[in-house]
Amino acid sequence: MSKSRVYLENCREYDVAAIQRIIVDGLEYLGVRLPRQSKVLLKPNVLSAHPPERHITTHPTVIEAMARLLLDNGNDIVIADSCGQPGGTENALEKSQIAALKTRLGNIVVKPIEEYPSRVYSNPRNRFLREIHLPRILDDVECIINLPKLKSHMLTKLTAGVKNFFGCIPGGGKQQAHYMAPSAEEFSELLVELYDFIRPKVLFNMIDGVVGLHGFGPGTGGKPKPVGFVALSADAIALDIACCRVIGLEPALVPTIRLGIERGLNSGDIETNKDVRPVRFRVPKAFPLQAFLFKHVSGLQRLRPAVITKKCKQCGVCAKVCPAKCITMDEYPHWDYSKCIYCYCCHETCPHAAIKLKTPLFAGRA
Repeated sequence: MSKSRVYLENCREYDVAAIQRIIVDGLEYLGVRLPRQSKVLLKPNVLSAHPPERHITTHPTVIEAMARLLLDNGNDIVIADSCGQPGGTENALEKSQIAALKTRLGNIVVKPIEEYPSRVYSNPRNRFLREIHLPRILDDVECIINLPKLKSHMLTKLTAGVKNFFGCIPGGGKQQAHYMAPSAEEFSELLVELYDFIRPKVLFNMIDGVVGLHGFGPGTGGKPKPVGFVALSADAIALDIACCRVIGLEPALVPTIRLGIERGLNSGDIETNKDVRPVRFRVPKAFPLQAFLFKHVSGLQRLRPAVITKKCKQCGVCAKVCPAKCITMDEYPHWDYSKCIYCYCCHETCPHAAIKLKTPLFAGRA
């Protein structure tokens, strides 16, 4: 298998013209042409309802730069995603200022992905996603351009190119996926299976690494971190490997990368136009025994979610998104840790950063 190409360029500000130049130069390096007179799906990361300056979602400037180039080529554009909060995508698109692009650019569609009819896709080769309901918009478009945000992730360590396709699963299907594949290894395998489903339609991937989110990401527990780059690749796994180089993370520690290579989707070798100086970027570290003990010793050595009562607004989002239904609202959220699958969906989607992660000894209420 030949090396996959990745175009890396420094970019320290959200400027439409500057990002457009990077896209044009990057596509020339990759040997990829922008489509003409086609229907194109732009798939950003719209995790939850937060303004761009929180850097939890793909910055609207990155999406606008791409959309303007596509409009110049006479394309029809659909911008769609499904956020982590049931029924909250429309609000997330508004709050992230992505919905405002429709007014600014005119002839585009901005829509929650769960509002499209879905159909069953099947692949008997898969372990988890032998059958999966995905929106028909994936069939209706000629190609997909993946626009992830560079963020840390509690399960996969990194959320970038491959992980961003999780938003193609509509609504509550994401909670079902977490319950079906609870460990980091299993969930990452499910993500790779999903990427393999969608990959034939993906023209290229471009990551928003101008400002990333590190620490206890990918939601409100993370902290914005200027990283200062944009990268493009036709291969999402290659893109993720390049992101690891930029943030000084060993790619083998990211299970989606390792499992994607094992599946034969990438050789593990990439070619880049340049090297970008690594930036200090914090990703969650698992306890040494965590992977081994996951199914053998319940709760031992794993970070437990717990409420920060001073921040909690008692909105109940955590209970709604919990795949294991282990959270009940008794004034504040309460976890039944015997049922918890440690997917951290509650921590990821809490709109008020009111859920902390503690070792079992210190997991009491704050």
